[in-house]
Parts: sequence; structure tokens; C-alpha cells
Amino acid sequence: NREVRMEVLFVGVSSCIPDVGGDTACFLINGRRLVDAGWCGVLKLRELGVDPLAVESLILTHLHHDHYLGLPHLVFYQAMRRGQRPVPPLRVLGPAGTVDRVVQASLDLLQAKRFPELALACDVLGLRPGESCDLGDVVFDTCAAKHISGSGRPEEALSWRATERSSSAKLAFTGDTSHNPDLIPFIAGAGVLVHDAAHSTAREAAEVARAAHVGRLFLIHYLAQDAEALLAQARELFPESSLARQGERVTVYRVP
Repeated sequence: NREVRMEVLFVGVSSCIPDVGGDTACFLINGRRLVDAGWCGVLKLRELGVDPLAVESLILTHLHHDHYLGLPHLVFYQAMRRGQRPVPPLRVLGPAGTVDRVVQASLDLLQAKRFPELALACDVLGLRPGESCDLGDVVFDTCAAKHISGSGRPEEALSWRATERSSSAKLAFTGDTSHNPDLIPFIAGAGVLVHDAAHSTAREAAEVARAAHVGRLFLIHYLAQDAEALLAQARELFPESSLARQGERVTVYRVP
């Protein structure tokens, strides 16, 4: 009786410096909700046969560089191609206090004041842990991720739960996070959990997936050289573990 309602396309899966031919952690929900922008998410979307004009919203887990470097590319592409069809304002969701600054910096990089044709409207919404955003077909809820910046400060970072309205199918994704047992009640019953494998161990990700009774676990944000070892560690504890693979499409089921 499972209903397929959400689809995830993994656009990039690498750690902070992508493997050759790859991109950093970045994926597309239902063809129009992009999670993080990678280094070059627009180019990778095109390689995968997806027109970046279809991206209506960008969900930023946090504002470390490898997660937003592709934002100016997305704005530039949509601005340059919007003559092909009307483009609504790009909805950008992210942690309050940082997402506004990064979006403005991206527009400044593109010299939008000097080149008015690049002044693509962006509808920016900063969220704090516990806040939500309803995009119509999907509702996005947030909780705090445990992520430390390079200078040792706690980063403003969010983990997310996306719920498809008509079926209640749930997709959870952690962004960058160290081991965080607080995620367990938040992601309980998700059909798919996409979990960071750079700042948490594969075993820690599997512990969270098992305790939350999710349907499937996908490890993302990993080095290719470590991939098989990470998968083996996760499957020892949670057999329904997989590696997120660039270009792979995954359907999200509603867990009974």
C-alpha cells in the first residue's frame, strides 16, 4: 500500500572538494526543489538532463562554501534564460542570520546593479530551528544540526524534513552534522534519510536511521576512496543503507 510521491535526484555526493567529474552534496526533490547548490550544481543538472529553469526553490542546509558556491551560477542561468519562459522569484530557504547575506553577496558577485538583466528576484526566507515553510506540495520543517565551523564555532545549520502533502511521504536530510541523537524523534518514520557521512561516522548515521525506523538510509558527502568501507559499516547496523550515487534517482515511499 505504499504510495510513491517524492523523487530525489542526487546531483552531487562528494565531500567539500568534489571528486573529478563530481560535485559536492546536492540533490533535487520532485524536479524543482534543489537542496544545496554544490560547486557547480547548474552544470550537473544540465548533464543529467534537467533544465535549471525548473528549479523553483533552493533549500540551503547551512552557509559553508561547498553548499552555496553554485548559487550565483543558478541565478545567472535563470536570469539569462528567463526569456524562454516566465521565471517566478527564486525561493531561497536557509538558516536565519546567514542566508540573506549570502544571497545578497551572490547578487553582488554578479554585479546585478551594473547588469540589470541579471537582477533576478529572490524571495529569501531565513528559518530558525523548529520553524517551517509550506511550499504548497511539500512542507519543510527544521531542527538544529550539530555542525562546527573551521574556527571552532557552532555553525548556524539546519536539518530538514520534507513532507509531501497529499500522501504524507517523508524525506529527511541532515545537512552537515556530527552525531545528533536529537534527530531521532524529528525524522521518525521518514521513508528516506539522507545523512552526512563526513562529519558523522557511517555507524552513527546507521544508529540514527535504525532508532528512527526510517525506510532507507543514503550516505552523502563522502570521499570516493572511502565509499565502500562506509557502506559496509552502515550495513552492519542498518541493512537498508546505500551510498548516494551521482545521477541516481530514488523514490520516497510513505512508511506505514
